[in-house]
Amino acid sequence: MIRSTRLHIASLLLVLMAGFCSPLTARDPEYITKNSEGREFWLCFMKNFRSSDDRQNRQAALKLQLFLTSSHDAKVRIEIDEIGYDNTVDVKANTVVNVQIPAKAQLRAIETAERLAVHITADTAISVYGLNSRFQTTDTFMGLPVSVLGTTYRAVGYTKLASDLLSAISIVATEDDSDVEITPTANTSTGRPAGKMYKVRLRKGDVYTLGSRWESIGQCD
Repeated sequence: MIRSTRLHIASLLLVLMAGFCSPLTARDPEYITKNSEGREFWLCFMKNFRSSDDRQNRQAALKLQLFLTSSHDAKVRIEIDEIGYDNTVDVKANTVVNVQIPAKAQLRAIETAERLAVHITADTAISVYGLNSRFQTTDTFMGLPVSVLGTTYRAVGYTKLASDLLSAISIVATEDDSDVEITPTANTSTGRPAGKMYKVRLRKGDVYTLGSRWESIGQCD
């Protein structure tokens, strides 16, 4: 009697486990958590250290790279409007594909929209990582897909390093007629005052960069 009761309990547990697992294996969207994987990305490569007219700058040494990976075979298209870049690559499941991006895709302007957004689309979910490297300085980032983006952000800057190493942010518009409200907490490099909100209107694929003035760095919260 005890033995059969134990078997009955064990069978009941198996049924319950199967019941809990079935919605997950069905990939119900309700149970899928948003993460860094997606089918569409809007990214950019910010200015890396010195400007191109600096003698210490070696333009040929600037390397802009993307790293693409997916759990499934994927076809990925990469476009950059301003420089006419359009490249399609195949990514095999569970591999990483490195894509070299032309150095001229690096952002240059301050408080002026540039058509240098990196638009990435794929036929299945992928993850995207970027690397921006030059002599003595390397930046990396993980790209977030359009599906997880928001509308309100706070940017954290750093304290003084050098007069040509300014704290900066870049904004990429994923939709046409994007009205962006910016309230700097430090004076910007072009003289916009701290605490005064201003607006810019961007087209899909525009990138807008602003930086803080050298003497203001470290004063923002």
